[in-house]
Amino acid sequence: SYTSGEWETMENAGAVFLPAAGYRWGSTKMFEVGVSGEYWSASFGATDEAYDLDFKSGSVNPMSNYSREYGFSVRLVKSTDGGNGSDPTGGNEISQTYTFLTKAWDADEGSWMSGMDGYGFTNGRGVQCTTSTTGANAQCPITYSNISTVIVKYCTNSSTSGAGTIMIEIEGFNQSQEVTPSGGTELREMVFDFVDSMPSGAPSIMVNCSTNSIYIYSVTIITK
Repeated sequence: SYTSGEWETMENAGAVFLPAAGYRWGSTKMFEVGVSGEYWSASFGATDEAYDLDFKSGSVNPMSNYSREYGFSVRLVKSTDGGNGSDPTGGNEISQTYTFLTKAWDADEGSWMSGMDGYGFTNGRGVQCTTSTTGANAQCPITYSNISTVIVKYCTNSSTSGAGTIMIEIEGFNQSQEVTPSGGTELREMVFDFVDSMPSGAPSIMVNCSTNSIYIYSVTIITK
């Protein structure tokens, strides 16, 4: 437990306190009051769903995805830039990596919305994109502000096979880079620099494959 002075010191330092208020389901009934906290984020998930922070004693899940008909709490948080919203991170760099788990672009930190699935999936390599699935693409489920860099970790079929392009698009800002077989099945990074534009939005990835195959292992989004 903390003294009132310690609480005040933490609040002045920017700490946010979220009560275990439970949640509403149905017309009036409340559940898990004093047991869990459920707080909506500003990010949509799948159709009729949104992301939330939920926690209980001993566990925290910052990216749950629930139907928006649930009555979760909302907590307004003032940005550290004085409230004008231009830099909610206070100038600190934030990084989020999505490692893909299936050919449909499901990921460990939130499934991407598939515009076209890959041809297949290989553990340790990622989403397989081939000439028959050229144009395979997906969009991040989360909207980010002030994106400075996107890093794609990828590999190819072999050191002599696997070529094409990888494109990242963020709200009208897009960059495309060439993939060559050099490096083969070894995972390597492709860095997309958006520092000059610092766009905000939900990044999309598209893979155009001219020679089989290109594998997409993960995407890292960095904001400032």
